[in-house]
Amino acid sequence: MIGRVSLLALAVFAVAAVFASAAPPEGPRLAVVAQEYGKEVITIGPLGEGPLQIVDSKHVGPGAIPSWSADGSRLAFTAEVYPDDDPVLGVVNADGGNLRIYPRIRLELGDPVMAPDGRSAAFARIQILRHGPGKKTFTLRISIWLFDFQERAARPLTRWRGEYLIPSSYSPDGSALAATSFDGRRFRAVAIDLSSGRISPLARNAAEPVYAPDGSNFAFVRRRPWRPTEAQEEAGSTLTGELRI
Repeated sequence: MIGRVSLLALAVFAVAAVFASAAPPEGPRLAVVAQEYGKEVITIGPLGEGPLQIVDSKHVGPGAIPSWSADGSRLAFTAEVYPDDDPVLGVVNADGGNLRIYPRIRLELGDPVMAPDGRSAAFARIQILRHGPGKKTFTLRISIWLFDFQERAARPLTRWRGEYLIPSSYSPDGSALAATSFDGRRFRAVAIDLSSGRISPLARNAAEPVYAPDGSNFAFVRRRPWRPTEAQEEAGSTLTGELRI
């Protein structure tokens, strides 16, 4: 069962992710998902030299943006246990060792984001509320969660919200998490305070914000307001829709 409209917003983020990469703030290598012979996580030099496979295709899910710890020693990525199941959280050392996959931590929206200290990762969860006659209509709500690798436990960072909220980057000191907010019409770059879960605006018409290494500013992708078609207007916003079987 799929939401007729909600998948459109997911596609917007997926298109951008295909061309994105992640790098340790002071490290000389990039981590990317290569797709030439099946998906695999590799690291490469700044000019594409010295490719090194660190996760083979049988463990890599549909995500596209691995996330480094601040010291460049560990990576969080979107993993896969079974092809027909939801993608899950994976973690691996920069040399490909100590691979860990957490099948209970399902990644329902976007890729995981590693905390600077490498002790936890942020990810988005989706809650589907069904209502109306026969419960054929639904509303999506999203929350950002944190998974602690030592405690092997997840906790919510934000309340359930009626808008897409996808984490993309920690501040260097680990006090804030930058994320993309999308309410069905407009994109916003926001910052989430790690101590309180409070969400503050960073920029309008912006997505995928990434903090600079010194935390003084951030980069982002400029996104124009999204205008739905007539059929999409009739179905409602991207956060509501009619279930199709």
